[in-house]
Amino acid sequence: HVQSGREDIEGATVRISYEDVAGYIDSWTTNGDGIYTSSYIDARRYEAYARKSGYEDSAKQAFSLSLKQMSASYPNYIYVDSQLEFIISDAVAGEPLPGASARLYSPTGREISSCTTGINGGCTFGPHLFSLPGEYSLVLNKACYGERIEQFRVNLYPLDVYYPSSVYTKEKFNIEVRSLGQSLQGADVDFEDFSLRTDDKGFVYDIMFEHPGSYAFMVSKDKHQTYSGSVRVSYPPMYPLYPEEMFAKESFILGVTSPSEDCIADVLVRIGDNEFYTNETGEADIYIAHQSNYTITLSKENCSEFRDVIEIPERPPEDIYEDIKVPDKKVEPSLVSSIATGLGLSGLIKSGCEGIYVEGIPAIFCDFVWLI
Repeated sequence: HVQSGREDIEGATVRISYEDVAGYIDSWTTNGDGIYTSSYIDARRYEAYARKSGYEDSAKQAFSLSLKQMSASYPNYIYVDSQLEFIISDAVAGEPLPGASARLYSPTGREISSCTTGINGGCTFGPHLFSLPGEYSLVLNKACYGERIEQFRVNLYPLDVYYPSSVYTKEKFNIEVRSLGQSLQGADVDFEDFSLRTDDKGFVYDIMFEHPGSYAFMVSKDKHQTYSGSVRVSYPPMYPLYPEEMFAKESFILGVTSPSEDCIADVLVRIGDNEFYTNETGEADIYIAHQSNYTITLSKENCSEFRDVIEIPERPPEDIYEDIKVPDKKVEPSLVSSIATGLGLSGLIKSGCEGIYVEGIPAIFCDFVWLI
């Protein structure tokens, strides 16, 4: 804008040059409002001055031009065979920028498509452009905004695989495959010696191994990430079911339990040097001749061996008297005498305590009757 005092100067020549380079790059004259407009220049430092016959040349004025900033809104990643939608806006005002150009580059750096934003600042690239996973680039451009490069990823669809981490030999298990929360039909489940394919519910059923070990497998499907997993297989465990009391010189029943029915019957129960076998219900009749601490082992082919240490004592000696309950009322001597007479002991009855006793065979009658 060229003025003299407050007067707009029409027809003044305005010359613009780079600040650090001799010679001008643009020159034109002002309009009736004293305005000169240039679109030739780029973002950098400049100098400008104006001159007109009859007026003193203006001093050189230094100024800088910078590009406006744009922003792009789009997802950080999409999945293969999905379309990409994005919007370009003015970074300061937040308003959409129509007429901005966008060029799409593949992971190899080849330009594969381009578009121009509409009135809403948006643009869309179709799913056929994203058949390969990798890092893609968007090169955005608009006058007065310059160029901006954006990057995003195209990913394979994820696989979510559900299965037990460990099972027992001959135990059947299933594997379920899903992707983005949906059952995935037709996924290949490959073990070393066999392959399976998921049904319409995303399952493979009744997988079973007869020998212990770690069994690796791989799940794959076109356009999906590959999943690797493994299942650890071990022999079923066995556990003893001890009775409440175990005494030497007395028989007792010891049981065996297991998550596998194959590990219950015909189990060898070894207690010290003594060997027993369980019956079809998993029980063994045990007899130990001497009290001691014994190592007990449970063993059977294709079952996990169990080992423990148990104490088998002798039964404690019993009291010499056995309680027999009688009425709380004191026993009258006449009643006792009748009992003794009935037993043929009447001549042996003597007094004592609050009752009597039979000579040679104590039979004290107080609140209880004690008989031996």
